[in-house]
Amino acid sequence: MKQQHKATLWQVAFFLFIVKQVCSFTASDPWSDKRKVSSISSNSKLKASNEEFSIKLYSLLADGNGSNLVFSPLSIYTALAMLRTGAKSKCKKQMEDVLGFSNITDIDTVLKELSDNLHEESHNLEISNKAWLQKWFCFTQCRKFVRQIKGLFHSELEEVNFYGDAEKAVTTINRWAYNRSKGRIQNLIQKEKISWNTRLILTNVIFFKNGWKQMFLPKYTRQEPFEALVNNKPVHKAVPTMFTFGMFRFFDGHQGAFGAVELPYKDENFAMIILLPHSASSFVDVEKSISSSLITNVLEGLKSQQERDVLLSMPKFSIAAALTLNGVLKTMGITDVFDRDLADLSNILGFKGMFVSDVRHETVLKIDERGTEAAGGSAVSSGDLNLSEFIMNRPFIFFIRHGPTNSIVFMGKVTDPSSL
Repeated sequence: MKQQHKATLWQVAFFLFIVKQVCSFTASDPWSDKRKVSSISSNSKLKASNEEFSIKLYSLLADGNGSNLVFSPLSIYTALAMLRTGAKSKCKKQMEDVLGFSNITDIDTVLKELSDNLHEESHNLEISNKAWLQKWFCFTQCRKFVRQIKGLFHSELEEVNFYGDAEKAVTTINRWAYNRSKGRIQNLIQKEKISWNTRLILTNVIFFKNGWKQMFLPKYTRQEPFEALVNNKPVHKAVPTMFTFGMFRFFDGHQGAFGAVELPYKDENFAMIILLPHSASSFVDVEKSISSSLITNVLEGLKSQQERDVLLSMPKFSIAAALTLNGVLKTMGITDVFDRDLADLSNILGFKGMFVSDVRHETVLKIDERGTEAAGGSAVSSGDLNLSEFIMNRPFIFFIRHGPTNSIVFMGKVTDPSSL
């Protein structure tokens, strides 16, 4: 049975530093390649920093509220790493501290290894980076920056005329994004986003295509109760719920505060992890306890478990989030790059003057029977049949992880599917 899921995922803008991501899941045979990308061996500190950054970002974005949330830590991490290449002095150090680079001796080497590993996932994860530079503006220092991001992040370069023909520049960039995203991204940028002093736009398109190892059957979808969180108070609602039966790993985490389940994709390098508190009323407490060490314990706990027969249910839903990240990044410690006087991005042009005016992140994630993007459950023994049930009928936290690089590609929470 062929099942497919399409989702358009997010946009991030730095100054006019724009990142857009697309994700599409399918179970068709061409995408069920099970080769294993080699794990990163020399940068365990980078792997740890990637996870630490993801969890801290989640904590600040979630901030104890009951709203649905989705974002891509990997893309924000990569965008900041690219921007860090163009920074100097204190401005650069702030980014390195937040990204967890402080204790890494050769940052560029391990970033290149991370990027190379992710680019090897070309059958399921296509990453495209491109720098769009004002025509006749790239001097010696700028070309050095372009060579650096090409070597580290596989980025391309194209000169356009933002000042003299903004409409053509926008059309060119949008056509590139449309092609790289297989038609999912219609309009990456708008003409009104281009100002007279625009000098550089950095774009990133990530096209992710994969399918669940154990798929869902549309004929079993029906309305089921869900204990949603509305203003942090449990409210019972009925939502369309999907069902599947298969082999999964699960365990109780954090002294029984939540159940965890691993949902593997056809490509074994990727998996979704669900953290499901044992009640809607305890969700906020569990969310506040999320840390890098807790996630490590969850992953180790799941790895130690044998796969068991499981009846799993998940609500049918879509999530959309439009986030402004200036405040969050400042709270994390990246401040100077937003200050016109303190910003030092002179590794880009060879002189100061550039700064980041805005950081935006937009995500839309659609889930139905034709494809799967988020799932979770709790573990309840069912006696002699040795059958466990993961009934996702209350708020949960999810993240999609790339195992070889320990990268959290997507992360979020679902507190009220009926509002999506």
